[in-house]
Amino acid sequence: IQAQNKNDKNSQMNDKKCQGKNDISSISGYKAGWTDLLGISAPDSHLILIAFIFLIAAALAQIAVPHFTGIILDSLVQTGDETIDKLSWEKEFRKTVWKLIIASVCAGVFAGIRGSIFTVVGGRINI
Repeated sequence: IQAQNKNDKNSQMNDKKCQGKNDISSISGYKAGWTDLLGISAPDSHLILIAFIFLIAAALAQIAVPHFTGIILDSLVQTGDETIDKLSWEKEFRKTVWKLIIASVCAGVFAGIRGSIFTVVGGRINI
């Protein structure tokens, strides 16, 4: 009986050692701040900078799309005017359409790259 009691005490002690200490309740009210986020994301600051550059590039390309659309619509309205040279008008019209296409494609590509970089950084930060 003494040997059994001794084994029970040893198993209880081993169980207590395996459980460890639970400190979660002491920090449950903790809220992360901006300084914590900046500290965690510091190793990826170069990626964040590149993502912001692509953010600005995408915004500029998206601003250009309505600009070129307006130029195209204005040129279409002027086609009824007999005083314009049709050959130069067509050349200018095609040039503006190509600018619109390039701006649209660039806006999509820049936004995709920016989103991809931010996704990678977010995945690396989310431990």
